[in-house]
Amino acid sequence: MLHYRFYLFCLFFILIPITFLGQGISFISNDKLIKERTSYNVFDLKQPTFGNAFSLEFDLSIEQLETFGYIFTIKDINEQDALSLIYINNNSVPELRFNVEGKENLLVIKLNNDEIGLKRRIKCLIRFDFKGNQIKFEVNNHRYETTYAIPKAICKPQLVFGKTDHSIDVPAFRLRNLKISSGKINFNFHFNESEGNIVYDTKGRGIGHVTNPIWLINDSFHWKLKKVLHFDEVSAIAFSKSQQKIIITQKDSIGFFDLFTEEFDKVASVNRLEVPMRLGLSIINDEHERLVVYELNDVANDYNIASLHLDSMRWSYLSVKLFDQQRHHHNSWFDEENNRLYIFGGYGNKRFTNSINYFDFDLKVWCEQSFKGDVIFPRFFSGIVKYNRNEILLFGGAGNKSGDQSLGKEYYKDCYRVNLSTNVINKLWEINRDVDFVSSRNMILSKDSASFYTLNYEEYIPNTFLQLYKYSIENGISEPYGDSIPMISERIRTNANLYLNKGELYCVIQEFELSGANVIKIYSIDFPPVTANQLIKIQSKKGSVYLYMLITVIILLCVIYYLYTLKLRKRKTYQKEILYLNTLSLPNISEMSKNNSISLFGNFKVIDRNGRDISYLFSPKVKHLLLILLLNCKKEDGVSSEDIYDALWPDKEKSSAKNLKNVTINQLRKILTDLDGIKIVYDRTSFKIVTSGMISIDFLDFQYHLNHFNDNTQESLNQMYSIISKGPFLKGASLEYFDKEKQLMEDQILNIVENILDICYKSNSYRNVLLATHILLSVDPVNETALGYRICTYKKLKMMGEAKKEYNSFLVEYLKAYNENFNKTFNEIVSQSPERNLVKPK
Repeated sequence: MLHYRFYLFCLFFILIPITFLGQGISFISNDKLIKERTSYNVFDLKQPTFGNAFSLEFDLSIEQLETFGYIFTIKDINEQDALSLIYINNNSVPELRFNVEGKENLLVIKLNNDEIGLKRRIKCLIRFDFKGNQIKFEVNNHRYETTYAIPKAICKPQLVFGKTDHSIDVPAFRLRNLKISSGKINFNFHFNESEGNIVYDTKGRGIGHVTNPIWLINDSFHWKLKKVLHFDEVSAIAFSKSQQKIIITQKDSIGFFDLFTEEFDKVASVNRLEVPMRLGLSIINDEHERLVVYELNDVANDYNIASLHLDSMRWSYLSVKLFDQQRHHHNSWFDEENNRLYIFGGYGNKRFTNSINYFDFDLKVWCEQSFKGDVIFPRFFSGIVKYNRNEILLFGGAGNKSGDQSLGKEYYKDCYRVNLSTNVINKLWEINRDVDFVSSRNMILSKDSASFYTLNYEEYIPNTFLQLYKYSIENGISEPYGDSIPMISERIRTNANLYLNKGELYCVIQEFELSGANVIKIYSIDFPPVTANQLIKIQSKKGSVYLYMLITVIILLCVIYYLYTLKLRKRKTYQKEILYLNTLSLPNISEMSKNNSISLFGNFKVIDRNGRDISYLFSPKVKHLLLILLLNCKKEDGVSSEDIYDALWPDKEKSSAKNLKNVTINQLRKILTDLDGIKIVYDRTSFKIVTSGMISIDFLDFQYHLNHFNDNTQESLNQMYSIISKGPFLKGASLEYFDKEKQLMEDQILNIVENILDICYKSNSYRNVLLATHILLSVDPVNETALGYRICTYKKLKMMGEAKKEYNSFLVEYLKAYNENFNKTFNEIVSQSPERNLVKPK
């Protein structure tokens, strides 16, 4: 019975994305050349025939007030007269105009300015009644109609959104949820495609064709960096749902990042904030329009909690009582009904805590609240979300049963429901996952309140990544959504926040320096997000959603029936691995150039803090000096002047070489001022590069993952492949000094990665096998070990066509490298276990 419920649950999650997930198309407008603008011919591939009436329904988002052009044009394929819907800004009044193309205007629909914007939707329903000579509109529930005696009914509609052959003006707009109905003939389009030019309806039929589309499903998978803000002192982050703004507090000003305009403005407070900010803790009480800033420890003789009314911008001070323990990474939430600020857990003074305290704003006192039921062990780094007005959900964290840090910490993957009315705690579930992780402070409920979203990350890795997960509240079944977000987790004050606003999820990262200086990065993704499987889903040209649903039900029933048979378990594994193989060709496997970064793999590249490529500033000698210092940055004694002379000026006299070295060092120091987190220091007789987590250096990241496979094998392989795919290590570095470094790197890669291959293969981690062999072949294109494991992996995955392609490609590389034919046949390799292919070529 338990297995039966589990598979029904899986069925529900499989079918949901197919039947309910609606995305859209963004139209490239007049900002671009005519040939680059979007045109969507709805019935280009399958022409229906309607009767004397049909309806046209869609959601429209006009992205800019000042834009202009054709929303759609419609006519019968056998007639000349066309009807068109145009958007125009008429003296700052947005309007939709319905015209007989080139002849007369039939209807003007005036819109409000607050209906215009990227995140606004205009619901349109148009009913064409050619027998009654009527055309009726419903726009955001307002009704309009017009009469037009069209000579002949549009029975075979040619419906084009955006650019047509002659109508080339296209407004900046988005189209979603298109539905065309005429009696028993219905076409529904959810625009779930992520690429290509064919548009499928919800039954999986290729119906239309679109040129130059921007598929909006990608905005539900890829996080977009909206804003980066730098502050010299500790600042506090909060989110105002009512104002739809992220609020950043400093001592003498309040910053507002508007989520609609994406503009950041600072407003001076009437009086200065007197709470000394150590951790930067703030929260919004939306019900009372108040911003609360508080500290719990380390602010002796000062106020520790203050409130600011967002209308008056004046601070009032409420308490000076401090806790005897700091509470790093605790959770906080507002109980609006009782006007209380609650906090849970945290770490400080070498202890974890599980205390639940609240500040009563009416009595202006801190109190501790006791609970019955299940016990939550002391912890920090948990995630929290309000489940309803009187209950919260608390998820995960790190700590231990005693609270004593000296005993080490355990990573919890459990979930609790905390009832603030009955003071009862119930443990809902606990899950197993190989990777240890923590949660963002805030979590988000799904629309049906059956799941929650949170950002998971490995805070113990300095250059870590945030990954959005969705967890079932009933049983903890989870799945990753969207791509990952990089974060530097060097300091304990660094934190990640998750907010939901009007159809978008926002991730706000605050990365701290030891001094309290911090960088705030704001990312967004469309809500609800999608998984990688939904993004790359291939649309069937002949099948239908209903057929797919039927097949899915049959397969799942078979899985239940043959649950304990080995054959079907292997088949499920093969299907999952093959799906992963299809994702390896996606462009997001290659790493993009980051701001404030240095690349030693592929072409030498340096990107400054503002995203500008400054590689051209490096003369050959300056570049070679930087490479020498970076390659030796982990050595305690750095690089001596003599070593630099020998590498860069071996033929120069010492005095001449010394002058050249000093000039080159000064040039390098000057260039490095455009980067954060890197500097040259001189200690006695040697030079050394010192870096912090603010700068990204692919060589150091690669070395870290190369030596930390045991922490997270798949993540390490992913990161190493994304780096090595840029090109060879120290490409173009021609000095003899670098030849040894190149060889050392290659030997290290081959030795370490080859050693992990057999472990991955025997544990059926085929995705890791393929990533590892990709890395090996990037270093050594004729590596027989990689060939053997790749071919045997494809054999296990029943992909013999791919295996033969790999073998043929290897033959070409081998002949090129050794000028002789490879001495093993395909059948010899495929018939052996891969460990027998470990002999390297002579």
